[in-house]
This record gives sequence, structure tokens and C-alpha cells, in this order.
Amino acid sequence: MTSNALFELLLVEDSPTDTGLIQANLRMELRKVTISRVERLSEAVAAISDRAFSVVLLDRNLPDRSGIETFRRFAERSNGTPIVVLSGMEDADTSIKAMGAGRTTMCRKGSFTLKPLPEASALP
Repeated sequence: MTSNALFELLLVEDSPTDTGLIQANLRMELRKVTISRVERLSEAVAAISDRAFSVVLLDRNLPDRSGIETFRRFAERSNGTPIVVLSGMEDADTSIKAMGAGRTTMCRKGSFTLKPLPEASALP
């Protein structure tokens, strides 16, 4: 995807290594992207209440919450912002539950691609 569209993106990721890889991919593919990064779910909830984002990349396992509960807690407070769930593991059960928890798309960290971003931002 090559786009001139401006993305205001919230990255919720506690791993510095994964963060670096994800940010590099985003900046290569998106010409105009603003990335705000937080490491905890509590920080993500605070960020989304203070600012509007085009899309949120949300790690499913964070220091203060993990698993499906991460999605549920954030989706309740996301003001309808599209969410792309980041997972280092392939867990179809959790993915299916996450998809039902709100406006969510799944993306594996090991094979990170920007494909879910336009889908997520186009959700009604």
C-alpha cells in the first residue's frame, strides 16, 4: 500500500524490538503517518480519551492486561476507533473472539503487513 493519506496511529506495544520493526514498516509504506506509542493498556485508554486516532495497533499481551480481556477493555473505551490486533502467536480461538469484540482486524507480528490498515480504517 502506498498512500498519501495521513494516519494518526496509536501503537500499543511493550516490546522495543517489535516496536522498531512495526514502525519501520509503517514509515516505509505510509508517506504520512504519525505514530504515538504506549506500552500499557492503561496508557492506551488515556491516549484514546485525549486524542482521535485513525487506527490502533494493539498488542494482545501487555504488562497490565493479556489475552481477550485486552481487546474487551480497550474496545469498550475506543470510541469506535478501528483496532488491528497484534499477536506474536497464532491462536485462532483468541483471534475469533477478538474479531467479535469490536471493530477489529488481526495481524501477526512475525509477518507484519500493512494490509489490515485500510480495512480497519474503512470500517463503518
